[in-house]
Amino acid sequence: MPESLSNAELYTIVWIAALYIERAAASILLDHRHDAPQGFEQHPSDTNSYSWGRMGKHNIVIASLPAGHYGTVSAATTASNLAASLPHLRFGLLVGIGGGVPRRLDIRLGDVVVSHPEGTSGGVVQYDLGKATVGEVWERKGSLNAPPTVLLSALANLRAEHEISGTRIPEFLQTLQTKNPPKLESWMYQGAEQDRLFMPAYTHTSSKTCETCDDSFEITRTRRSSQDPEIHYGIIASGNVLVKDAATRDGVAEIVGEQCVCVEMEAAGLMQSFPCLVIRGICDYADSHKNDRWQRYASATAAAYAKELLDYIPIRQLNATPQLVQRLNPECLKGTRVELLDEINEWAKGSNAKSIFWLNGMAGTGKSTISRTLSRSFHELGHLGASFFFKRGEGDRGNASKLFTTIAKQLAIRHPDLAIEIKKAIVADSTIGNKGLRQQFRHLILEPLKTATSKARAHKPVILMIDALDESEQDDDIRVIISLLSLSRGTALRTFITSRPELPIRLGFSSIKEEYRDIVLHEVPPPIMKRDLRLYLNYQLESIRAEYNALAQDDEDDKLIQEWPCVPDFNKLLEMVTPLFIFAATVCRFLGDPRCGHPDELLQDVLRFQTRSQESKLDMTYLPVLNRLVKDLSNKDRHRLVEQFKTIVGSIVVLESPLSTDTLAKILDIPKRAITSLLSLLHSVLGVPQSTISPVRLLHLSFRDFLLDSEKRGSEFWVDATQTHNHIATNCLRVMNNFLREDMCGLRLSEMEGSIIHHDKVDTYIPSEVQYACLYWVSHLQSGADHVDHLDNVLDFLQSHFLHWVEALSIMRRARDSFSMLRKLERLSREKCHNTLTALLVDAIRIVHYNSVIIDKAPLQLYSSVLIFAPQNSIIRDIFQKDMPHWITIRPRTDEDWDPCSYVIGDLGQGSKIAFSHDDALIVSNLDSGTLRLSQTDTGSCVRYLEGHADRIGSVIFSHDSSLMASISIDGNLRIWRTETGECIHSLE
Repeated sequence: MPESLSNAELYTIVWIAALYIERAAASILLDHRHDAPQGFEQHPSDTNSYSWGRMGKHNIVIASLPAGHYGTVSAATTASNLAASLPHLRFGLLVGIGGGVPRRLDIRLGDVVVSHPEGTSGGVVQYDLGKATVGEVWERKGSLNAPPTVLLSALANLRAEHEISGTRIPEFLQTLQTKNPPKLESWMYQGAEQDRLFMPAYTHTSSKTCETCDDSFEITRTRRSSQDPEIHYGIIASGNVLVKDAATRDGVAEIVGEQCVCVEMEAAGLMQSFPCLVIRGICDYADSHKNDRWQRYASATAAAYAKELLDYIPIRQLNATPQLVQRLNPECLKGTRVELLDEINEWAKGSNAKSIFWLNGMAGTGKSTISRTLSRSFHELGHLGASFFFKRGEGDRGNASKLFTTIAKQLAIRHPDLAIEIKKAIVADSTIGNKGLRQQFRHLILEPLKTATSKARAHKPVILMIDALDESEQDDDIRVIISLLSLSRGTALRTFITSRPELPIRLGFSSIKEEYRDIVLHEVPPPIMKRDLRLYLNYQLESIRAEYNALAQDDEDDKLIQEWPCVPDFNKLLEMVTPLFIFAATVCRFLGDPRCGHPDELLQDVLRFQTRSQESKLDMTYLPVLNRLVKDLSNKDRHRLVEQFKTIVGSIVVLESPLSTDTLAKILDIPKRAITSLLSLLHSVLGVPQSTISPVRLLHLSFRDFLLDSEKRGSEFWVDATQTHNHIATNCLRVMNNFLREDMCGLRLSEMEGSIIHHDKVDTYIPSEVQYACLYWVSHLQSGADHVDHLDNVLDFLQSHFLHWVEALSIMRRARDSFSMLRKLERLSREKCHNTLTALLVDAIRIVHYNSVIIDKAPLQLYSSVLIFAPQNSIIRDIFQKDMPHWITIRPRTDEDWDPCSYVIGDLGQGSKIAFSHDDALIVSNLDSGTLRLSQTDTGSCVRYLEGHADRIGSVIFSHDSSLMASISIDGNLRIWRTETGECIHSLE
């Protein structure tokens, strides 16, 4: 019976197989098969399949893609899933089959090819075919990261041993065959007569085999003396399209270079973000003659080589290799931040500790890295309750709307006793997820914690980690969050918050002075900060030297000397980066990127900035990277590239939500290759995934601050935010004008006119660039300048596509967002006195408001019932009446104008008191319970509930500027509230 190891962390190497036969080959060669390790919980988003076992001296986990999934995108998803479920892994072996490139080397079917760094290439080069058929052109996308040093060392040792005693592949193949797998013959060598290589110009006949192919076009090769596979080292070309045409294969190889030995489909999805080595058994020649005959044998030869390689990986070096989580989400380097982490851990364990710990520091001081380190530590101790990492411009991570519901979900998963109470709260009010922050915190978090009074809960802290609170886009919410979290005193809940010391944060903490403890990160004693940065730089620069020298192993003159960098250069760099960890991290990413040049040349570029006293820390952080873009260019080319930079990168930093290069190219209407070419040199400041359908992200918000800083107006790389927003808004209108149309999902043809497509199919019908444009064009318009110039275009768009736009939003389940967008447009048009547009918008708002329920459920009703039942004088009805169904010949009589009543407020208490704010934006009403409800006057939607009165409300009134509100209950309790936050600032009995 297979054993089950005690902990998933005992598995340090992952063997990745894309196809089921590749997984089978790996499983057959395991020395011992294991059941899943005890306590292993696969991440909910992880769709990988796992097998476990031991091969030689190493425990390995075999990961395979879901059936039918292959290619670079699926491989990238596999890597992401591995990081979620098995973050402790060190590296991977991507083992399977590939197509041989028999140009320079005598590659035969069944041979093994191994990715091997050559020059500036890490061993794998990505290509982009778009469509790999006869004669198609393609483009090289760039070289990918090299395998980690421990693998390159093992590779060198194995190659040396092969020169002495040969390979053990035949031995392992014999072992596989003795296990007598089904279809045994197909796992064996298929015979030289079945290995036929034809001239590139000769295409395959229509039969399944090559029996009818013309022998005169076959390339004559010397018969080998042995059936044993040979091993070849070189560059593997990886793309997302299957190559099955010799002309295309040779076109790829021509650009990659003479070292190209194989084409395949998964490596590019892994190599940039996941440390691995690629091993392929050759099953065909990537031409039209390919068939499945050699696939099992080729899978077996690749697996046999991988097994042999594992014996050359020392356990000590393996354990010293950084874990996957450290590569993807770096934590504090061992030996750094010691005093700080000790102090925070003491707070977490203290029985009488403050309920909140606030770690604040200016940009780039390492707050998020500390948060990740603590999150892992608290998780291992069983103290982590939940974590939420704010990130401006990333949808729900950019605001607090999902903060407490996300925390509640994580609490329920990690703490079963809390799950019971949280479930009760949801059963009691199924709409709690749509309520305000105060109600969500009270019912989903605070009350469950107070109710769960078991001994284990009473003595065990539950720690919330909230990172980058200052990146919440609503300043009002920040103060509310801080105020609410302070109410947890007396419970097991502790909250760790990081942020910059921005004004809304400082105001929030000033109101709870006795409830929190804090550390100002940029005021940590300089000797401690410098010591930590010294350790960090030493570690990173040693890694850069080792990895660069591994790439340049055949060129001794190009290698970095053991003493690199010299002591004076190191000390200069240390002085420059202190006290900013983001400065150190950015410089190290820059120096370690082979696309940017030789590490020492790059270092000298950075050090030149030390002599410029006028340069800020952010200048010294980012200008060396940006100057590298335009180095040695003529003035004309430099100007062109800088303008391209402002268009592309400027757009990336102001986007409302991150976009992939595919989508960004379509939004900006520029070639994708222009974007990928520019971004290839910016990996040290931007998160640029290998997959062009994955979003490009800022690595740190300070890069955005640097580019948009108004004090840098006129400098070469300064980005004009308002102009960039204008440009994006204009392009969004273009994208929507070109795509939007009635029934864009073909619901009528599917006889689904009265319904809506499943949300899983939205991306099939509405491209990502259209989705972005529909959701954010108003936001970009509002943030841009010269609104008057745009408003005529907005009028033209709405007169042509208003119903189509709302239909698209409905399909995306975002129809109700149209209301707030229309209100923003109305305010703009009123400010600019654009009366025609204002009148249309007022009518459009009524259309959406009165028909929100039917629009949500059946978007095509926009063209029938919504128009038919609109008032006679409705502008929207008049514009779009041509779109009403022709089969409706008798139309109902409707009022001439809209009902003066905008909405009805229900659930009012007995003897209710109602008051309007002086700016008419808000209306307050009271419920029976003594709770006040603050609503928007124009929509009737509830802004927040104000709770605190124990008895019915006797009177309410707003201050003249509408910022404050006073209420008094019949028991004489007077309360003063801030309308922006719902915070009670005074209570008098």
